[in-house]
Amino acid sequence: MLRERLRSFLLGGALMALGWSLRGQFGHLHGALIPGACAAGIAALAIPNGRWRAAYGWAALFALAGFAVGGHLSYGRTIESVLAAPGLRQALPGLIRLWLIGAVWGGIGMTFLGFGLSERKLGPIEAFGFAAVGLVWWVRLGWWNLETEDLLLFWIGLVALHAMNAVVTRSAIVEIFGFVGALAFGFAFAGAVLLHYAGAGGWLGSGWHWWSLRDQMIGLAGGFALVKACRWAHELQLAPSAQTSGRLGWTAGVWACAVAVPWINVLDVLASWRGERSVAPPALLDGLMLMAAAALGAAGWLLARAGRAGSGAARIPHLATLVLVWSVVPWAIAKELVPMGPSRWEPTYLLFLILGGLATLLLVRDSHQVRETRHV
Repeated sequence: MLRERLRSFLLGGALMALGWSLRGQFGHLHGALIPGACAAGIAALAIPNGRWRAAYGWAALFALAGFAVGGHLSYGRTIESVLAAPGLRQALPGLIRLWLIGAVWGGIGMTFLGFGLSERKLGPIEAFGFAAVGLVWWVRLGWWNLETEDLLLFWIGLVALHAMNAVVTRSAIVEIFGFVGALAFGFAFAGAVLLHYAGAGGWLGSGWHWWSLRDQMIGLAGGFALVKACRWAHELQLAPSAQTSGRLGWTAGVWACAVAVPWINVLDVLASWRGERSVAPPALLDGLMLMAAAALGAAGWLLARAGRAGSGAARIPHLATLVLVWSVVPWAIAKELVPMGPSRWEPTYLLFLILGGLATLLLVRDSHQVRETRHV
């Protein structure tokens, strides 16, 4: 039991540390889809229970939407202001703002995921609530482009979602996930930048600058928190409702994580290369695009076939997450390495490979255990 618990935390930490750092490599809303897809995989695999794994596809759709929304938040200048502060007193306002940004991003992402894993069925009222919140965000931030209001509007939206849950849905899973997500990601954002500030100031030694790996630390804390939220719900004997295991939602979620998310970010890389005339002729880039589309399409087809098999369906979250990881990692490394050459290599790329390899070992091991359990 202890070994299984440690393995789930290790998988959660490795996957989200990888997903969050990959998000930074691609950026914007499409980059933020990656930790959303990782979050769905973690939630499906954190508990060795068929109902949690059956909810993977449905939960993935909610997680992708929730974490992608946070990609609209900008915090680079806030980090710069903290690192440039002459003392902790001057850095404090920036750290508070970072806590608020991390809390609302993680809170929204995990609240959406909580709705996708809810032990209670969602109905038309919840659909209207999501549509209303999304419409306000889109009009104010996407259409009117009121960047100065993003943090306030996201907090209002998060509170509105939990008010809807308190009055209508009354899901304990939503409460747990929203609370843990806001708390963990808030302290992860502020804590990671505080460590960077201390390291840059020489307070943490002058060796390897581990304290500069902000995205990896944020993801690690977020992954641990997600596993904790799943286990907390499981200890309260809560599990996703039968609504979450519907065939249509399952298929859509699997394809979204394993095909759509990698494809969107592959297009981002190819678009950046098209802006660099020295990278390759347009015909070669078109060929790469077609090859990537064919590979991802084949992966989606194979996943669909495996999902129709009784023994294979239980391992779809493992396979879809593996496809996601190794469809994105090479492109994340190549994005700047190809146009700029070997001199652009940085330790972060090695971390992508290490975290991807660790996640792969854990996913394969867990997948074998699922198969052995089903054959017993």
